[in-house]
Amino acid sequence: MIIFNRIKTNLSLIFSKDLCKELPTIAKNIKKYREKLDISQDKLSKLADIAYNVIIKIESGATLNPTIETMAKIAKGLGVSIDDLMKYIMESEKNLVVKNTQNGKGVFAIKKFGKGEIIFEFHGKFFTYKELPTPYNGVEDHYVQLGENLYMGPSGGIDDYFNHSCSPNTGLKINSKKVFLIAVEKINEGDEITWDYSTTMDENDWEMDCECRSKNCRHRIRDFKYLPRDIQQRYLSLGIVPKYISRNF
Repeated sequence: MIIFNRIKTNLSLIFSKDLCKELPTIAKNIKKYREKLDISQDKLSKLADIAYNVIIKIESGATLNPTIETMAKIAKGLGVSIDDLMKYIMESEKNLVVKNTQNGKGVFAIKKFGKGEIIFEFHGKFFTYKELPTPYNGVEDHYVQLGENLYMGPSGGIDDYFNHSCSPNTGLKINSKKVFLIAVEKINEGDEITWDYSTTMDENDWEMDCECRSKNCRHRIRDFKYLPRDIQQRYLSLGIVPKYISRNF
């Protein structure tokens, strides 16, 4: 279930670069754990089974958004969880901007992203189904299903403005209670960043009209099980369908 903002405004919201700089980055976290273990970058590359120059680029900041698969290997090499390694990531926010769209607000890229790159980490309070607010305020509340009985609510930040598209360029990857938005294709500067809400929906009691206007628009946002088979298979192959849904397909 996700209910998103349709309020039109003339204001644009840009997240502060200075704020992001005050927070630990991926590079700082990797270096911190590596130095704690007293191992070199070369040693870490061998432990993680990834190329030495990949470690160098990430730690130097040349690669701001390594893939979640790369981060999982590095976390394993450092002997920490991927949650510990990634929980302070805010670097990506300076690459995003919230501005007006034809349907209200949306999030746009202000740099290029490659397929598989981490775009953003979602933040918000967790709810069970019974804890969801009643009644829903359809123009202000933002809820996304993350499990059979687990939902994430609005954060009050940039993650409340990622719109749905039936032709998305990103998808969600859920690791425990960590939620990452991952590029599923190349994203250019100026592109709106969207994901298909149906990829996490498995409820039967909520749906909404779609106004994405993409050439593949289905005109209705419904549970994953109602998607055409070819679309289901594509999303499953991209790894953006959570286990509580994918195990049934």
